[in-house]
Amino acid sequence: MSVSAIAKDEVAAPREREGDARLPSYHDARAEALAAFERRYLEQLMTIACGNVTRAAHLAGKERRALGKLLKKHGIARADFDAEPQP
Repeated sequence: MSVSAIAKDEVAAPREREGDARLPSYHDARAEALAAFERRYLEQLMTIACGNVTRAAHLAGKERRALGKLLKKHGIARADFDAEPQP
């Protein structure tokens, strides 16, 4: 069978085929799963560290700056995890 004999819908992207409209691309699904994992992990980490970014970075095995960037990316504020409220 030649390439020209293949129907156009047979080579359409998987998301364009009937029944697959709700399935995100691999890239999108992976990005969503990674973002959800990062957020859950950071929230748990900051809870354990009582909002102390330096301690959280040490526990996670990351540099403080890198952890700070992740916290910012996910909109997680250190103050939300303080053991004692700041005046």
